[in-house]
Amino acid sequence: ALHIVFTSDSEIFEVGFRGLWDNQPIDLPPDNTCQESGGLNKMARDSIMAKVMPIKVAAREECNVYGNCTIERGILETTVCSGGMAGTFPCNNVDLLAHVSLSDLGCNGAEGNDLWGWTDPVTGSEIAIMGCTTGTSFVDVTVGSSPIVLGFLPTRTSSSLWRDMKVHNNHAYIVSEAGNHGVQVFDLTTLRDLDGSSIVTLTALTAYTGIGRTHNIAMDEIRGFAFAVGSTTCNGGLHIIDVNNPNEPVCAGCFFSDGYTHDAQCVTYDGPDTDYTNQEICFCFNEDTL
Repeated sequence: ALHIVFTSDSEIFEVGFRGLWDNQPIDLPPDNTCQESGGLNKMARDSIMAKVMPIKVAAREECNVYGNCTIERGILETTVCSGGMAGTFPCNNVDLLAHVSLSDLGCNGAEGNDLWGWTDPVTGSEIAIMGCTTGTSFVDVTVGSSPIVLGFLPTRTSSSLWRDMKVHNNHAYIVSEAGNHGVQVFDLTTLRDLDGSSIVTLTALTAYTGIGRTHNIAMDEIRGFAFAVGSTTCNGGLHIIDVNNPNEPVCAGCFFSDGYTHDAQCVTYDGPDTDYTNQEICFCFNEDTL
Protein backbone atom coordinates (compact mmCIF):
# COMPACT_ATOMS: atom_id res chain seq x y z
CA ALA A 1 0.00 0.00 0.00
CA LEU A 2 1.05 3.59 -0.58
CA HIS A 3 1.10 5.67 2.60
CA ILE A 4 1.18 9.46 2.43
CA VAL A 5 1.48 11.60 5.54
CA PHE A 6 -0.01 15.07 5.78
CA THR A 7 -0.64 17.61 8.51
CA SER A 8 -3.72 19.73 9.04
CA ASP A 9 -3.37 22.38 11.74
CA SER A 10 -2.28 20.45 14.84
CA GLU A 11 -3.34 16.98 13.65
CA ILE A 12 -1.25 14.44 11.76
CA PHE A 13 -2.99 12.03 9.40
CA GLU A 14 -1.99 8.92 7.52
CA VAL A 15 -3.62 8.29 4.17
CA GLY A 16 -3.58 4.73 2.86
CA PHE A 17 -4.41 3.92 -0.73
CA ARG A 18 -6.34 0.66 -0.80
CA GLY A 19 -8.77 1.51 -3.57
CA LEU A 20 -10.40 4.29 -1.52
CA TRP A 21 -8.90 7.28 0.31
CA ASP A 22 -9.23 7.22 4.07
CA ASN A 23 -8.17 10.04 6.40
CA GLN A 24 -8.42 8.84 9.96
CA PRO A 25 -6.14 10.49 12.55
CA ILE A 26 -3.23 8.35 13.67
CA ASP A 27 -3.37 7.18 17.27
CA LEU A 28 -0.02 8.69 18.21
CA PRO A 29 1.93 7.55 21.27
CA PRO A 30 1.89 9.92 24.26
CA ASP A 31 5.57 10.82 23.66
CA ASN A 32 4.78 12.59 20.37
CA THR A 33 7.18 15.43 21.17
CA CYS A 34 10.32 16.94 19.70
CA GLN A 35 12.61 15.29 22.23
CA GLU A 36 15.66 13.29 21.15
CA SER A 37 14.59 9.85 19.93
CA GLY A 38 17.71 8.05 21.05
CA GLY A 39 19.93 10.55 22.83
CA LEU A 40 21.69 13.63 21.57
CA ASN A 41 23.51 13.13 18.23
CA LYS A 42 22.34 9.55 17.73
CA MET A 43 20.71 8.36 14.54
CA ALA A 44 17.27 6.72 14.63
CA ARG A 45 17.59 3.37 16.34
CA ASP A 46 18.05 0.37 14.04
CA SER A 47 18.00 2.47 10.87
CA ILE A 48 19.98 1.32 7.85
CA MET A 49 21.49 4.78 7.64
CA ALA A 50 22.92 4.48 11.14
CA LYS A 51 24.80 1.37 10.02
CA VAL A 52 25.88 2.74 6.63
CA MET A 53 27.02 6.19 7.76
CA PRO A 54 30.30 5.08 9.42
CA ILE A 55 31.17 3.06 6.31
CA LYS A 56 30.57 6.06 4.04
CA VAL A 57 32.65 8.36 6.24
CA ALA A 58 35.54 5.86 6.45
CA ALA A 59 35.52 5.33 2.68
CA ARG A 60 35.59 9.08 2.07
CA GLU A 61 38.46 9.59 4.49
CA GLU A 62 40.47 6.84 2.79
CA CYS A 63 39.73 8.40 -0.59
CA ASN A 64 41.01 11.77 0.63
CA VAL A 65 44.20 10.22 1.98
CA TYR A 66 45.05 8.96 -1.51
CA GLY A 67 43.92 12.20 -3.18
CA ASN A 68 41.24 10.54 -5.27
CA CYS A 69 38.15 12.45 -4.14
CA THR A 70 38.01 16.21 -4.59
CA ILE A 71 39.33 17.39 -7.94
CA GLU A 72 39.98 21.13 -7.96
CA ARG A 73 39.31 23.00 -11.19
CA GLY A 74 39.77 26.72 -11.60
CA ILE A 75 37.16 29.13 -12.94
CA LEU A 76 36.42 28.03 -16.51
CA GLU A 77 35.18 30.20 -19.34
CA THR A 78 31.94 29.69 -21.24
CA THR A 79 32.27 26.51 -23.29
CA VAL A 80 29.81 25.27 -25.90
CA CYS A 81 28.74 21.63 -25.68
CA SER A 82 30.38 19.86 -28.61
CA GLY A 83 30.85 16.17 -29.22
CA GLY A 84 29.37 15.34 -25.84
CA MET A 85 31.87 17.49 -23.92
CA ALA A 86 31.94 21.06 -22.64
CA GLY A 87 35.58 21.46 -21.72
CA THR A 88 36.32 18.67 -19.24
CA PHE A 89 32.64 18.05 -18.46
CA PRO A 90 30.36 15.57 -20.22
CA CYS A 91 27.27 17.31 -21.71
CA ASN A 92 24.15 16.78 -23.78
CA ASN A 93 22.67 19.93 -25.32
CA VAL A 94 23.79 21.98 -22.31
CA ASP A 95 26.56 24.56 -22.56
CA LEU A 96 28.94 25.35 -19.71
CA LEU A 97 28.52 29.01 -18.75
CA ALA A 98 30.99 29.08 -15.85
CA HIS A 99 32.61 26.97 -13.19
CA VAL A 100 33.61 28.18 -9.71
CA SER A 101 36.06 26.00 -7.81
CA LEU A 102 35.55 25.01 -4.18
CA SER A 103 38.40 27.22 -3.06
CA ASP A 104 36.92 30.19 -4.93
CA LEU A 105 33.61 29.49 -3.22
CA GLY A 106 35.31 29.94 0.15
CA CYS A 107 35.23 26.20 0.86
CA ASN A 108 39.01 25.95 1.19
CA GLY A 109 40.16 22.36 1.65
CA ALA A 110 36.54 21.19 1.68
CA GLU A 111 34.15 19.24 -0.51
CA GLY A 112 30.78 20.18 -1.98
CA ASN A 113 27.53 18.47 -1.10
CA ASP A 114 24.23 20.18 -1.99
CA LEU A 115 22.76 23.20 -3.74
CA TRP A 116 19.65 25.38 -3.61
CA GLY A 117 18.68 28.82 -4.89
CA TRP A 118 16.85 32.08 -4.19
CA THR A 119 15.61 34.93 -6.37
CA ASP A 120 15.59 38.31 -4.64
CA PRO A 121 12.00 39.62 -5.00
CA VAL A 122 13.25 43.23 -4.95
CA THR A 123 16.37 43.24 -7.15
CA GLY A 124 15.69 40.13 -9.22
CA SER A 125 19.17 38.81 -8.42
CA GLU A 126 19.53 35.03 -8.58
CA ILE A 127 21.55 33.53 -5.76
CA ALA A 128 23.02 30.02 -5.67
CA ILE A 129 23.29 28.57 -2.15
CA MET A 130 26.13 26.04 -2.24
CA GLY A 131 26.82 23.68 0.65
CA CYS A 132 30.23 22.25 1.45
CA THR A 133 31.76 20.37 4.35
CA THR A 134 32.80 23.54 6.20
CA GLY A 135 29.76 25.74 5.61
CA THR A 136 27.62 27.42 2.95
CA SER A 137 28.65 29.71 0.08
CA PHE A 138 26.36 32.32 -1.52
CA VAL A 139 26.94 33.13 -5.19
CA ASP A 140 25.24 35.71 -7.42
CA VAL A 141 24.52 33.85 -10.68
CA THR A 142 22.25 36.49 -12.24
CA VAL A 143 24.69 36.65 -15.14
CA GLY A 144 25.41 32.97 -15.63
CA SER A 145 28.70 33.50 -17.40
CA SER A 146 30.00 35.78 -14.61
CA PRO A 147 29.18 34.31 -11.18
CA ILE A 148 30.10 36.48 -8.18
CA VAL A 149 30.88 34.86 -4.82
CA LEU A 150 29.37 37.12 -2.17
CA GLY A 151 29.93 35.45 1.18
CA PHE A 152 30.45 32.32 3.21
CA LEU A 153 28.51 31.15 6.26
CA PRO A 154 30.65 28.80 8.40
CA THR A 155 29.13 25.61 9.79
CA ARG A 156 27.49 26.14 13.16
CA THR A 157 29.56 23.41 14.84
CA SER A 158 31.93 21.07 12.97
CA SER A 159 32.58 20.00 9.39
CA SER A 160 30.44 17.33 7.75
CA LEU A 161 30.08 15.64 4.37
CA TRP A 162 26.33 16.31 4.54
CA ARG A 163 24.64 19.72 4.43
CA ASP A 164 21.25 20.67 3.01
CA MET A 165 19.28 23.88 2.68
CA LYS A 166 15.86 25.20 1.72
CA VAL A 167 14.36 28.71 1.46
CA HIS A 168 11.22 30.34 2.83
CA ASN A 169 10.29 34.02 2.83
CA ASN A 170 13.79 35.30 1.98
CA HIS A 171 15.53 33.17 4.62
CA ALA A 172 17.69 30.08 4.14
CA TYR A 173 17.32 27.15 6.55
CA ILE A 174 20.45 25.01 6.68
CA VAL A 175 20.95 21.60 8.32
CA SER A 176 23.93 19.26 8.55
CA GLU A 177 25.03 15.88 9.84
CA ALA A 178 27.52 17.76 12.02
CA GLY A 179 26.89 17.09 15.71
CA ASN A 180 24.66 19.62 17.52
CA HIS A 181 24.31 21.66 14.33
CA GLY A 182 20.57 22.30 14.49
CA VAL A 183 19.08 24.58 11.82
CA GLN A 184 20.94 27.73 10.83
CA VAL A 185 18.63 30.57 9.77
CA PHE A 186 20.19 33.11 7.41
CA ASP A 187 18.59 36.36 6.22
CA LEU A 188 19.20 36.35 2.46
CA THR A 189 18.30 40.04 2.08
CA THR A 190 21.58 40.95 3.78
CA LEU A 191 23.35 39.82 0.60
CA ARG A 192 22.06 42.96 -1.16
CA ASP A 193 24.81 44.97 0.53
CA LEU A 194 27.64 42.80 -0.85
CA ASP A 195 29.41 43.47 -4.15
CA GLY A 196 31.70 40.43 -4.33
CA SER A 197 34.91 42.42 -4.01
CA SER A 198 35.80 39.94 -1.27
CA ILE A 199 34.22 36.86 0.26
CA VAL A 200 32.53 38.14 3.40
CA THR A 201 32.23 35.86 6.43
CA LEU A 202 28.50 35.80 7.12
CA THR A 203 26.56 35.41 10.36
CA ALA A 204 23.33 33.51 10.88
CA LEU A 205 20.24 35.34 12.09
CA THR A 206 19.53 32.63 14.62
CA ALA A 207 19.55 28.84 15.04
CA TYR A 208 16.86 26.34 15.84
CA THR A 209 18.32 23.90 18.36
CA GLY A 210 15.41 21.53 18.80
CA ILE A 211 17.42 19.05 16.72
CA GLY A 212 21.09 18.12 16.59
CA ARG A 213 22.44 16.47 13.46
CA THR A 214 20.02 16.23 10.53
CA HIS A 215 20.37 14.62 7.12
CA ASN A 216 17.98 16.73 5.08
CA ILE A 217 15.29 19.40 5.20
CA ALA A 218 12.12 19.94 3.15
CA MET A 219 10.03 23.11 3.01
CA ASP A 220 6.38 23.89 2.36
CA GLU A 221 6.81 27.47 1.19
CA ILE A 222 3.04 28.07 1.13
CA ARG A 223 2.33 27.25 4.76
CA GLY A 224 5.73 28.13 6.21
CA PHE A 225 6.66 24.78 7.72
CA ALA A 226 10.09 23.15 7.50
CA PHE A 227 10.45 19.37 7.78
CA ALA A 228 13.79 18.14 9.12
CA VAL A 229 14.32 14.48 8.27
CA GLY A 230 16.89 11.90 9.30
CA SER A 231 17.57 13.81 12.51
CA THR A 232 18.33 12.73 16.06
CA THR A 233 14.68 13.34 16.94
CA CYS A 234 11.31 11.87 16.00
CA ASN A 235 12.90 8.47 15.34
CA GLY A 236 14.51 9.99 12.25
CA GLY A 237 11.11 10.87 10.78
CA LEU A 238 9.49 14.26 10.17
CA HIS A 239 10.50 16.91 12.69
CA ILE A 240 8.08 19.71 11.81
CA ILE A 241 9.17 23.31 12.43
CA ASP A 242 7.02 26.43 12.13
CA VAL A 243 9.27 29.00 10.42
CA ASN A 244 6.72 31.74 9.83
CA ASN A 245 8.72 33.84 12.28
CA PRO A 246 12.34 33.34 11.15
CA ASN A 247 13.62 34.99 14.32
CA GLU A 248 12.00 32.30 16.42
CA PRO A 249 11.36 28.94 14.71
CA VAL A 250 9.29 26.62 16.90
CA CYS A 251 8.61 22.90 16.92
CA ALA A 252 5.18 22.06 15.51
CA GLY A 253 5.29 18.27 15.99
CA CYS A 254 6.72 14.92 14.96
CA PHE A 255 5.84 12.04 12.70
CA PHE A 256 7.89 9.00 13.67
CA SER A 257 5.74 5.88 13.25
CA ASP A 258 7.49 4.78 10.03
CA GLY A 259 11.06 5.35 11.22
CA TYR A 260 13.92 7.00 9.38
CA THR A 261 13.15 9.37 6.49
CA HIS A 262 15.96 10.04 4.02
CA ASP A 263 14.24 12.76 2.00
CA ALA A 264 10.81 14.33 1.62
CA GLN A 265 8.74 16.59 -0.59
CA CYS A 266 6.09 18.56 1.31
CA VAL A 267 3.43 20.66 -0.40
CA THR A 268 0.09 22.33 0.20
CA TYR A 269 -2.31 20.33 -1.99
CA ASP A 270 -3.90 22.18 -4.90
CA GLY A 271 -5.05 19.32 -7.12
CA PRO A 272 -8.31 17.89 -8.48
CA ASP A 273 -9.38 16.07 -5.28
CA THR A 274 -11.18 18.84 -3.39
CA ASP A 275 -11.30 16.75 -0.19
CA TYR A 276 -7.62 17.57 0.25
CA THR A 277 -7.49 21.15 -1.01
CA ASN A 278 -5.15 23.25 1.19
CA GLN A 279 -4.07 20.16 3.14
CA GLU A 280 -0.36 19.79 3.75
CA ILE A 281 0.98 16.55 2.23
CA CYS A 282 4.47 15.09 2.68
CA PHE A 283 5.86 12.41 0.39
CA CYS A 284 8.40 10.69 2.64
CA PHE A 285 11.21 8.65 1.12
CA ASN A 286 11.89 6.15 3.89
CA GLU A 287 14.22 3.19 4.01
CA ASP A 288 11.68 0.63 2.80
CA THR A 289 8.51 2.63 2.12
CA LEU A 290 7.21 5.75 0.41
